[in-house]
Amino acid sequence: MGKMIFRNITRDAFVWDWMKSTDDGATWKTEWSISYSRKK
Repeated sequence: MGKMIFRNITRDAFVWDWMKSTDDGATWKTEWSISYSRKK
C-alpha cells in the first residue's frame, strides 16, 4: 500500500513524499522525498 503526501506548499516550492505501508496502513515509512522549486 502506498500514498503520496504533498507538504510545505508555497507559491514557489513544495515537498513530495512517497510513503509505503506493509501493515495495511497502521504504520508508514517514507520511501523517498523530493523537494521541488519553481525555476527562476
